Amino acid sequence: PPPFREPLGSRCAKFRFAPLPVSSMKARITYIASEEGCRFDEAEEVVDEILELSGGDMRRAVTTLQSAHSLSGGRDGDAIKKESIAEMAGLPPPSLIRGLIDTLRTKKFDDVRKFLQDRIVLEGYSAEYVLSAMMADIIMLDDVSDEAKAKIAVKVAQSDKNLIDGSDETLQLLSVCSIALEQFKRKNRN
Repeated sequence: PPPFREPLGSRCAKFRFAPLPVSSMKARITYIASEEGCRFDEAEEVVDEILELSGGDMRRAVTTLQSAHSLSGGRDGDAIKKESIAEMAGLPPPSLIRGLIDTLRTKKFDDVRKFLQDRIVLEGYSAEYVLSAMMADIIMLDDVSDEAKAKIAVKVAQSDKNLIDGSDETLQLLSVCSIALEQFKRKNRN
């Protein structure tokens, strides 16, 4: 969002709301889903996915549930699937990010380039979301050093800035993946 103008901002109270607790959000989303007649493939997993994507924002969670319900055909439509939640929100599914990291582990740039082109760019996923999800998964890897994670994180930050400045998404994805590939190769040399 654009910054407040100084004269206006100085006269306003700024509130930063903490994310809501998952337990209370889960109860409310489950209640709303039952009242609206939402059908799920696996209710627990679908609700958990909605809550994870909402990041503690109840409005976002309700909007995501509403969109998923509408896109599945409403009361008489198909059951809402966990995989469709991330896709509907325009986010890369976790399986796609795991596939990217597995491809990075092959240590072959051509395989990584093909994966990016076929599975990410042509599918229309946002480079910003892919890089964010990839970094979140890499941080959780136990077999990658903190130094390697830091180098990848710096490159992700640079690419994020470049994307904001209008850089090509494919080039930024390739740039980050080349650094990640290099760091994964070093891990095995040590």
